[in-house]
Amino acid sequence: MIYGTVLCLGDSLTYGARSEHQRGFPEELSLMLSTRFGQDWSCLNEGISGQTSTDILRRCFSAARAAGGLPGAKLATLMAGTNDSKNPRYPIDLYKDNMVQMLRIYRRFGLKAFLGTLPPVQPAVMPCFSSASNEWIARANEAIEELAKGEGVILVDFRDMGDYLVDGVHFGHDGYKEMARRFAEAILHQQ
Repeated sequence: MIYGTVLCLGDSLTYGARSEHQRGFPEELSLMLSTRFGQDWSCLNEGISGQTSTDILRRCFSAARAAGGLPGAKLATLMAGTNDSKNPRYPIDLYKDNMVQMLRIYRRFGLKAFLGTLPPVQPAVMPCFSSASNEWIARANEAIEELAKGEGVILVDFRDMGDYLVDGVHFGHDGYKEMARRFAEAILHQQ
């Protein structure tokens, strides 16, 4: 019997882009939780590279419906916004509303949410981002913190993970393992 199901919804940081072993944090999280509990945990990697929070919102309902129909504990991670920061004029209030709508969808399907903050980017390394991208990310992270408090979801912090970046935006395998460790720790404290 599957004991736990974790929907992992997001962009390339969920997918695991640039990992030398082609594994994102969902694959590592599944291993960690299965080992810790001695039971089967399935972490569904629903990360798609390049997507903005609006793109992710558009597919959130179907992903949450599918995950909510699976047996066992029903949890969900959400990380979105790094690609929104490519356009630092994108309104934070619209970003925040995208996130609120996704959290509401999670609740509708009985998914307990774990909301990740956004790590910094290195615009000098990844030219599609600018110096204003990190300013936008800082404002987005403030919105994420407010949401975690206001929506009653668990905050998982990745703001200090800049040292794990391998190309200015993405992590290598060790970075994704660290993300999984932080999500696992948050999940273990809720069980």
